[in-house]
Amino acid sequence: EVRNDGTNPVTDGNVVSGTLVGILVHDAAAGEHFRNDVSLCEHGIRVDGEESSAALLDGNRVHECRQVGIHLLNDIAATCIVKNNVCESNVKAGILVELNASPVLDGNTTVGGTTGISIVNYGMGVLARNDCSKALRAGIQISEWGAPMSLDGNLLHDNTGNGLKVVDGGSCAACCNNQFSNNLEAGCYVGEGCNPNLIGNTFFAGLSTGLHVTSRSSALVQGNTFTGNAGYGLLVDNLASSAVTGNTFKGPGNALGGCGVATKAVPRLEGNTFDGNTGPGIRVWSEG
Repeated sequence: EVRNDGTNPVTDGNVVSGTLVGILVHDAAAGEHFRNDVSLCEHGIRVDGEESSAALLDGNRVHECRQVGIHLLNDIAATCIVKNNVCESNVKAGILVELNASPVLDGNTTVGGTTGISIVNYGMGVLARNDCSKALRAGIQISEWGAPMSLDGNLLHDNTGNGLKVVDGGSCAACCNNQFSNNLEAGCYVGEGCNPNLIGNTFFAGLSTGLHVTSRSSALVQGNTFTGNAGYGLLVDNLASSAVTGNTFKGPGNALGGCGVATKAVPRLEGNTFDGNTGPGIRVWSEG
């Protein structure tokens, strides 16, 4: 357990395993740096509370924990930087952000687990240049009123579930410049009335549909590229009402169609380009 008494303790190069919480940070002075190897704990590293907002987690390896790799909670501010960490084979989330925590997650790698990164329960933050793969449910999941300010330049690939999943009150003001590929389910799934802004992303080589907007959601879909997906590039159904503008749908691929629209959905398609898709450019059908 680390508490700030005005001296920055050295927490670099330690090997921690087999405890309930590998490293627990309650307070952190400016510039306090954590770089360790943590494994086989319930929770690998937990940073808890506003007083911990100066913590810098840079270059940790957190693996094979029974719950969460890195857990950030309780009003942590954007001065908490979590970067260049590797979270691998943790049972639940590689990184979990909740309870009004708003850290910066930059350049982390998550492999496996139920989710790579979870922003839930009023969690916030900025996510940039993270690489999330091989998660069972989603590379990144935003739910339970989680609301990160931005997702920018993340790589979401080879997940058994979705690359990105936004459900149950989740939102994101700017989901931009991310790459979605080779996910078994939709590269990005937006459901349950959620309304993220998806701008300038690339959805390619998906094993299903690139982007699926459903269940009364109304995502802004603007300036994205959809190519080489086994299902649709974009599928809008089940009373969804997205604005779909300035996107490019191109082959080869998008085997079921560039954009699929079920008749109960009410999207607005304007100024998009459809070129060489394996299926129809736009497919509209009756939803029972």
